[in-house]
Amino acid sequence: MRVLRLLRLLKLRRIVDALLELVESEYTFTLINLLKLLFAVLVLNHVIACVWYLVGRQTMLAGLHNWFEMSGEYVDDQTY
Repeated sequence: MRVLRLLRLLKLRRIVDALLELVESEYTFTLINLLKLLFAVLVLNHVIACVWYLVGRQTMLAGLHNWFEMSGEYVDDQTY
């Protein structure tokens, strides 16, 4: 299933590249590239947050004192 998602991302990449070829304004091209970089930073931030959550959850399940317990916000029945 994940392979299909990756294939869709590749297809999206080709579509975006085709649209960028139609852009003639340097200002618009720069703005689009800036938005692409911003999106990449947001995705990277999300992945890092997910890994940090996984580390906290695994250390808690191992019985170690961690940031989940210190925050007081963790409830075992929450789903994300």
